Amino acid sequence: MATTTINKLAARAFSPNTEDTYAYALRRLHEWLQDHELELSDASIASCIDSLYASGLSQSLCSLVVSAVNWHAKYDSSDSPIGIQTSLTLAGIRRSPKQGHGQVTGISWLEANHIAELRRSKGTLAGLRNASLIRVGSDALLRPSEMQAINVRDIEFLPELNCSILTIRRSKTDPEGVGNKKILGPKTTSLVLNWLDRAGISNDRVFRRLSRRDRVCGPDLTTRSIRSIIKASAEEAGLKGRFSGQSLRVGSAQTLAVLGVSDIEMMLEGRWSSPRMPAHYASGILATRSATARLRYGVVNEPITKTATDS
Repeated sequence: MATTTINKLAARAFSPNTEDTYAYALRRLHEWLQDHELELSDASIASCIDSLYASGLSQSLCSLVVSAVNWHAKYDSSDSPIGIQTSLTLAGIRRSPKQGHGQVTGISWLEANHIAELRRSKGTLAGLRNASLIRVGSDALLRPSEMQAINVRDIEFLPELNCSILTIRRSKTDPEGVGNKKILGPKTTSLVLNWLDRAGISNDRVFRRLSRRDRVCGPDLTTRSIRSIIKASAEEAGLKGRFSGQSLRVGSAQTLAVLGVSDIEMMLEGRWSSPRMPAHYASGILATRSATARLRYGVVNEPITKTATDS
């Protein structure tokens, strides 16, 4: 098999977002090495991640640097410089107090509905697009990369049920593209249909860039733009917290946890391969709804039925 063909196949082993993330980590590493006039080695990588952690970088990002080095070595068919010094340093970092920004603030179903309605009520094409994006991301617990990848052909409209089925063709936990189907509710479906009609979109990507004159002007939105839309929409709606592109996914998981769904249901809804991440997302919000919170301290939360209302 030709070398170029092998390289193309190897490149498909990772999503574009993963490649970008690894590339960013490697740039951080090489910039640090240049600043300290060091060559790439086990000892220098260990010193680098130790320095990055000391400067406030999170444990996960330190781990990412090591993973990126290993990935680059495998891709180049060369020996990885990672050795005992880096491994022990990383183990020590993982056992150290957690730092970084921490978990993002989730956007619940009720909050997503409110945000989407505020966007739609602006009467602009941008407002309609952003409202559709918010509702779709909340309904299907989507990551920004999954929202960015949605094509018109991925949405099957079901007039008899007044809803639609979204096919997620590839995701972080489904790199082979087996696919996963999620339901989009009546109001979400109505917004998406209205957006596609007004934007004149009949094929290819659903969510597109718009000009300052509120017209479709280019290809699909970037994941960075999607993250910005979610963050700005939440803040403009008056919500408080640290929002990101994962906030819709986290908030939907938290809503499901409050509604008492099982670990298996949660994993299926969010396409997680284990219950660890949904449990992590839900732990904070469930603490205020625990028996101790209710019975010992009289903590009163909004009724679950109100949280789940599709307003």
